[in-house]
Amino acid sequence: MINKQKDYYIPEFDQYVKLDDVKQEYIRIYHAYFVLQWETYELCEHFQCSNAKITKAIAWVIENKGKFPPEYLLEGAIYALRERLKLNRKLLDTELAKTKFQDKRFIIELNNQLRFDEERLFKLQSITDSKPDTDAGISASSVLRLISEAQKKTS
Repeated sequence: MINKQKDYYIPEFDQYVKLDDVKQEYIRIYHAYFVLQWETYELCEHFQCSNAKITKAIAWVIENKGKFPPEYLLEGAIYALRERLKLNRKLLDTELAKTKFQDKRFIIELNNQLRFDEERLFKLQSITDSKPDTDAGISASSVLRLISEAQKKTS
């Protein structure tokens, strides 16, 4: 039997299961911990949960990482990059708002990090956006084939 959620299939012991909202939050916690390198207290504050839930979430994702499709991990990585971009933009705005004693090197490094993270985020989003959509109608290759067939008929 196949359970379907968001068009992702997750194999587990010859069955398919769907990830509920809690498990998706576990993936976001995992990425915030490993990608953003947040401390446990920051995770508890951001996700409004206990230290035990953070530990459980990280352990669950590590244990089950191979049992769900890469789309879930990709969404978690996109979420983590967006959070890091928000944080770095706040830091940059704070530093730029200073009228005295601006740290030019810090501003340059933050701009470089923002640029790098934006490029990485764009690449990750292009992976998720490039998947063929069944509701998109006709594909570009089909359009080109139809045009070439029409040109052959007229010549």
